Amino acid sequence: MRPLEDEFGDILAKARAGLGMELGELSRRTGIPGEDLGLMEACALAPTEPQVLAVAGALGLHPGRLADIALARWSPSVIGCAGVTAVQGF
Repeated sequence: MRPLEDEFGDILAKARAGLGMELGELSRRTGIPGEDLGLMEACALAPTEPQVLAVAGALGLHPGRLADIALARWSPSVIGCAGVTAVQGF
């Protein structure tokens, strides 16, 4: 499985910031303790599926897709670039 550029915690933090939502507000909306949410944003605590679904609902994110990313059920495909050659020495 290929690593993602943004992990669940990164997505959570960016979506929350984009909405101007404080961690405490997200905690109130989801029922997840703020300390746990902070650890999830730092990628130091893995969320459960019910937690992912609660976060998705509170942040207006697609619940199934977010759960697939958070629970490592999805990774991007490898794609090639036709006609591109590597330049050495840079």
